[in-house]
Amino acid sequence: MRTAWFKTRCVVSVDTHNEVRFAAVPLSGGDWGRRKQRAGPRWIYTGRGLKASQFGDRFGTSTPSGTPVAPKLAVTISSLHALIGYHKRRRRNQMGDVNDWTRITFLESAENLKPRIKALTGKIPSTSIARDIGVCLQQGRLFFESAERSELAIQPLLFFYGTLAFAKALVVGRTLQSTATLPQSHGVSDVSRPTARLSELEVRVGSCGTFQRFNDVVAQLNRFKYFDRESMTRSFTLPAASSVEMEGVRFTVKEILSRIPGLGALYQRTYHEPANTEPVTVNPALNDNTYWQLRIDDHALFSDRASLKVLVQSWRARFPVLNRFRVVEAGCAWDNAIVLFANVPVPPNELDEEVLLQDQTRFVTIDRPEQDASVKRLPIESLIDPDGGSFDGARSLLSPHRGVYASKYSLHYLAMFMLSSLVRYRPQAWVHAITRTANSQRPADDQALTLLAAFMRLHSMEVPALVAGTFDPDD
Repeated sequence: MRTAWFKTRCVVSVDTHNEVRFAAVPLSGGDWGRRKQRAGPRWIYTGRGLKASQFGDRFGTSTPSGTPVAPKLAVTISSLHALIGYHKRRRRNQMGDVNDWTRITFLESAENLKPRIKALTGKIPSTSIARDIGVCLQQGRLFFESAERSELAIQPLLFFYGTLAFAKALVVGRTLQSTATLPQSHGVSDVSRPTARLSELEVRVGSCGTFQRFNDVVAQLNRFKYFDRESMTRSFTLPAASSVEMEGVRFTVKEILSRIPGLGALYQRTYHEPANTEPVTVNPALNDNTYWQLRIDDHALFSDRASLKVLVQSWRARFPVLNRFRVVEAGCAWDNAIVLFANVPVPPNELDEEVLLQDQTRFVTIDRPEQDASVKRLPIESLIDPDGGSFDGARSLLSPHRGVYASKYSLHYLAMFMLSSLVRYRPQAWVHAITRTANSQRPADDQALTLLAAFMRLHSMEVPALVAGTFDPDD
């Protein structure tokens, strides 16, 4: 079976009974490929409760019936459990089970919390410290639950107070210092113009406050996660910007929302410009764990070498970390331009004819570094460490803001602070926006409402998951 990476479609389906199905649909040319496309997906596995390790063991490089799988499809198979988990979570969300608070309520018990704090810090917390954390967790949960039941007019205020409580829980859990020692100030300030529209609301990061303590905790929690050859999760620390680096930096709400993973497509529809975060796929090769490939997908198609260069340059302008990865393959499929980068040295004429061979609309390197072990591999850590939080895990690229790579959780905090400030101190502006009204003195300000609502839904899941995952990572 001769199938190129951009000529095979991998389909994952999860039904209401959590049954996982995986299919490979050939997209190659010729009569054979066209017949297979017309026939639709042929499901080559179905099973309930499939786990990543079982998936890797079950398939390896062939299907259960023994049919060989293309090598680069096998690389995709090795990381499919991430897709399976995503579709299961999506199905649960569609069925209404958005926030299961069991993980948080479990940690509200001092007795349940103590061994987990010891695993996290190496020290057994006192009962009073454990109770401090438990109270913060309970307060955060109650605020979030209230926000989820409340009208949009007051949701940001409740979400921010809940975020503040969860932030304090994380800080106390990492430092083992009581809540009485925490700064009383937020550490950030609203510097918006009186007439600012929603997207123009602006926050300035100060030098000392709750935000700084929270940021220095979550900055160290940022990790680059990937799946190894056995489909097991591996990771290494990829610290985001410290509070010292962020002091004095200003963010508008629009600049923050453009960097929140999960909002990129809606941001682009709202503002008609690319977001500053993009989903990517990063994994080591199946048969060579020193060779890494980073894949990007873009709706803007290229038709020749010149337009490919424009596309690559636009991505590198937004995400400077890509300058350290070499383009090794490119093509168009599924209405997308697809470009593969690899962790090998980047030649100065990387996209020229002497280095990158064109085969109709497909481009491949002449030296084929993935097949030639003599081509130097650059350690993945050395390529991404200098940029700190340039990746959210291994699933999204993040663009720096004024040279700073802020943690996505810090961005969540800043955005919710700004929205709560609007609700508290300029309620008439917020009500004007959410009621979609307009008059001669003030035009409508509802362009970003759908985006903000999506952000708050995402926030309601991301922040509790951060806290639960930090204190109880094995759950």
